[in-house]
Amino acid sequence: MIDIVKKSTNRSIKVSQGVQQAVDSIKNIAITNKHNVEEIQNLLNQSKEIGQIVDVISDISEQTNLLSLNAAIEAARAGAQGRGFAVVADEVRKLPEQSSNSSKRIVELINGIQKQIEIISNKMNSGTNEVMHGVRMVTLIGNDFEEIEKVFNEVNNIVLEVSESTNTMEKKVNVTADIINNVAAVTEENSSATEEVTASNEEQIAFMHQIVDSTYTLEELVKKLKDTVYKFKLS
Repeated sequence: MIDIVKKSTNRSIKVSQGVQQAVDSIKNIAITNKHNVEEIQNLLNQSKEIGQIVDVISDISEQTNLLSLNAAIEAARAGAQGRGFAVVADEVRKLPEQSSNSSKRIVELINGIQKQIEIISNKMNSGTNEVMHGVRMVTLIGNDFEEIEKVFNEVNNIVLEVSESTNTMEKKVNVTADIINNVAAVTEENSSATEEVTASNEEQIAFMHQIVDSTYTLEELVKKLKDTVYKFKLS
């Protein structure tokens, strides 16, 4: 029985240690996941900054387009003398158009990236919440195993105390049995001597026989008690 309790206690300790390792691993995953979410949030913020820069470029392109248009008008007014300037103005006008098209494409790409980042960020936040929930659940299980471990230790101590008490009881039973056997032998001798000395003490002799019978009965009880103690130790 003691061995069973010890094995159960050791098993409980190992399980408790395994649960604690699982808790530590999940916590590490949660921390890593949290860092990833923060990095994704940084990317989202940077993409928004890029979008703002693209907006500035778009504004510059529009202003450049207006300037090139004004330059073309002034070149037309100048007549033949402004033809060369008109060619330059026309080339300048093409630049804002190209910049505008590129800016629109960049905005489309940034919007798509931002949407993907938001989706991933939401999923990772949800995953982080699930992981933290798992941490709480596993922590509760770990606490339960710690309580079980305490109970096993208490049971182990009780079993050891019972075992020691049983050993002490067995020794006392053996001593008592020896004393009873000695009393029985002395009683029989006294009974025989009494019968030989006088026949007038029949009542005393009968009483002595009762003592002997009671002694044998007590001895049988002691033997049964020893058997019970032995069976308890085996169990």
